[in-house]
Amino acid sequence: MQRQYVLYSIVYFIQGCLGLLGVALPFFLKDILLLSTAQVAYILALASTPWVIKPLYGMVSDYFPLFGQRRRPYIIIAALLSSLGWLFIAEVQSFWVLVLGQLLANVGFAVVDVVTDGFAVEHSTRKNRGFIQSLSWGMRAFGATLSGFLGGWLIGVIGYQNIFRVVAFLPLLVVFVVWTMKEKKFARKAGLWQHMTWTIRSLFKNTQYWLVALFGFLFFVTPSISIPFLFYMRDTLGFSNTTIGILVSVASFGSVVGAVVYSKFLDRVAVRTLLCWMVLASAVFSFAIFFIKSELSAYTVYFLLGVVSYLAFIPTMKIAARVSPKAFEATSFALLMSIINLASGVLSQSLGGWLFSVLGIAPVIVIGAVTNLLALPVVRLLRD
Repeated sequence: MQRQYVLYSIVYFIQGCLGLLGVALPFFLKDILLLSTAQVAYILALASTPWVIKPLYGMVSDYFPLFGQRRRPYIIIAALLSSLGWLFIAEVQSFWVLVLGQLLANVGFAVVDVVTDGFAVEHSTRKNRGFIQSLSWGMRAFGATLSGFLGGWLIGVIGYQNIFRVVAFLPLLVVFVVWTMKEKKFARKAGLWQHMTWTIRSLFKNTQYWLVALFGFLFFVTPSISIPFLFYMRDTLGFSNTTIGILVSVASFGSVVGAVVYSKFLDRVAVRTLLCWMVLASAVFSFAIFFIKSELSAYTVYFLLGVVSYLAFIPTMKIAARVSPKAFEATSFALLMSIINLASGVLSQSLGGWLFSVLGIAPVIVIGAVTNLLALPVVRLLRD
């Protein structure tokens, strides 16, 4: 069990460390490839599409073991694939190579994420479920905090190519950890397809499962201004790359604080109650972006948004793990995460980029705050 906790920590820590690209990649697309702000948002949304088909990865892992194992071989192969994708981008820089490399890298790490989640759900209990989620997402926030401080600064120190090389090295840490783990042999049984069909039918009859999915979609589909506001801070407010990187870290540090607050004070609070308050808080704090006029105000707003976003996200993950049926944990949990990724990545970024090009920043912020509230009626239908 201890090594599994190490795996969860490393995988989510690396997800956070991918924040090295949070500043470098958008600026590379805009400054080097000369794309517009809306085009940058569209490209980054496209790169996130591998995370939308996570159920496919989970289903393959659940039902088609490699070398008698359902988890370890897939994690190792996928981590190597992700590393290769980022290395490809570092060595051959062009628009289409970057798009294809991102897709390859994201497919690889999406598989790592799904199969690791399968490990977590498979071994979670009512007692340790909250701890696993807090540990995992806390480590992600820690990695994001560290990479944020370094991301903007490293652009001027080592350049874009070397940043991509550093990111290419990170998935290899997963390979090292998983290589030392043991996993029980999984024998494929007769009637596999019948069992898979039965479990999928059972899933579609699980009302609470789909209510959680609906809540996640409505809550995270709000149009994102993260990419437009990134360029606004640099080009209009005059923030340096280093300052913008630090802002990413401040938000991530806020997530770490949120992890501590949740673990110490909110883990036993009814999930439905907590989600209700977090939806309202997210809508209200969306307007805080209007108060960003200086570096100090930006640090304050980003920290608070980090705390609130984490406190809203963890209860969603906790209830998602609870409603994921046993026997095909990776698939069911991955389906929920893919719905959330579709909303928060592909749709939110694309919608935000399009609305920004039409309306500008201020109207998009207002629209985002209002659409947050669409998830509120669904909370009443969830069970604690």
